This record gives sequence, C-alpha cells and structure tokens, in this order.
Amino acid sequence: GSEEAIQRLSYVRRVRIARSDDDLRDASISKLKKIILLEPATTRLGELLVPVSTRPLSEVEIRRSLEQAFSKKSSNTLYKRACALSRYVEGFLLLNHRGSPLRLKEFDLYSYLGHLENEKAGATAASSFIEALRFLDSVAVLTCADLGRVLSPRITGFAHQQFLRKAPLKQIGRAS
Repeated sequence: GSEEAIQRLSYVRRVRIARSDDDLRDASISKLKKIILLEPATTRLGELLVPVSTRPLSEVEIRRSLEQAFSKKSSNTLYKRACALSRYVEGFLLLNHRGSPLRLKEFDLYSYLGHLENEKAGATAASSFIEALRFLDSVAVLTCADLGRVLSPRITGFAHQQFLRKAPLKQIGRAS
C-alpha cells in the first residue's frame, strides 16, 4: 500500500549513489591538493611539493606525490577527511579569518565549530573535522600548528557535546 511506497521512497533517499573507488580517490586528492597548496609552507608535504631552492614540480609530479603520500588510506576515509577539511577551509574564508586556514589557532577552530552548530550541521560534523585535522597532520605534517595545543579541551568538549546529539542507529526493514 501507500505506507510501503513511502518507506521505499524514504529508503531510496538515504541510499547514496556509489562512486567508484578511483572516483573517490581522485576527488579526494584534488580537494587535498587545493588545501595543501593554499599555503605550502604550512605542511611538510606542501614544502616538498613546492620546493623553494630547487626547480618546481610539474602538475603530474605534484599529483603523483600526493597519491603516494595518501596511498595507505582507504578511498572512503580519504574522501570523508578531504570533505571535512574542504568544508573547514570554506568556513574559515566565510568567517573572514585572517591568515591561512592551516595556521591553526584555537580561537579560529572554536569559532568554526560554532559556525557548524549555527548551520545545523550533523551531530558528527565537529568530531569528523577534528579527525580530519589529525589525519592531515599524520600524513602532511602540520608545520605551523601543534594539534596538542590547538585542540584544547574546549574544542574537543564542544565536538563531544555535538556528537552526543547523534540519534541512535535504527535497523531498517528487519524481518520478523
């Protein structure tokens, strides 16, 4: 009946079109390249991609270096982290913060989390962002920020409070 049709439609809306592994990885590398090259000096990887003392790398060499640097990460993880970081860079610029988004300051991160809350972002958006920063630091190595200092208890607590709003998972279409 109509109730079944509504349930099916609801399910169809929740199912994402699966992207191929290569598509996810390609989109992720493109996002990460833009972020890292905003100000190459803010990461060790950026410094390697845009060397000051030697000849510049070609676009192909930069792309290959990024693919190699992030090769140990699964495509889905890479995509999730790249999207969270891209959203942060857009938010940083939207909030008119001065400087580079990767010259992390506790105040800027706190105001960004407030922005996520005001924008009614999902309950996991703040914690996903923090995971993305840790991920970026583990691979690209942030040179202008110490995550231990900028990810203050105020920041991690804010993200945790947001995460607690997450609705419990529900099983769909369970056979009786």
